[in-house]
Amino acid sequence: MKIKWPNIPPRSLSYTYKWIFFRTLMLAFLVRVLIKFTGFKYTVRFLRKFEKGREINTDIEIAELKKYRFMITLSHKFWPATNCLSSSLAFWLTLRRKGVKTDLKFGILTVPENKLKSHAWLEHKGYLLSADDSAIGKFKTFDKPVL
Repeated sequence: MKIKWPNIPPRSLSYTYKWIFFRTLMLAFLVRVLIKFTGFKYTVRFLRKFEKGREINTDIEIAELKKYRFMITLSHKFWPATNCLSSSLAFWLTLRRKGVKTDLKFGILTVPENKLKSHAWLEHKGYLLSADDSAIGKFKTFDKPVL
């Protein structure tokens, strides 16, 4: 799968965004372990405890969304330790705590040999927050977002 990198060099991230990325990556590791041992439903219930009490910010700039998209793409370099679901849930919580409402989407794809592949990603008002937009078009999504 070829990844199209956004036009943001890693050095252009400020110290604040680097710190946000590091914290979110550690959260993605934790989320992956939680999903493995407790399941998706309990993990989401646990994460929701930390997002309450935040106002929804509808005015987020595209430039800031591009930085978060870059961080999500960068998190895919740590693939053995995280996956698309754990990264998406971690960034969902990070953005939610900033007051940005995103939708968690799931997609499935039938590949040769009758195997199913799945993928998870975030969307904000139609703007994809994923590492590879072209791959998402191949997946069949559910009618409603999961979160």
